[in-house]
Amino acid sequence: MAEQRLIRRHDASIMSYAKANGLRHRVQLQNLSESGAMIIGLFKMTEGQSVEVRVDEEIWKEGVVRWSLQDRCGVQFLSPG
Repeated sequence: MAEQRLIRRHDASIMSYAKANGLRHRVQLQNLSESGAMIIGLFKMTEGQSVEVRVDEEIWKEGVVRWSLQDRCGVQFLSPG
């Protein structure tokens, strides 16, 4: 069955930063959309954990981890757009 999404994802590979566990981490953003992204480079994240993601030079978005596997996690932004 084909995956149905309400918001279009952009197949991206963007180097950026994320703040989690009181530290700033160098990460890669993939599958970026208005509502979230897959982040590569954050280890030991747990479902429900808070994270901030830099989506532009001066724009940080707050989000929550929805899934995590090794160094990858899916983050849903708290405010879309």
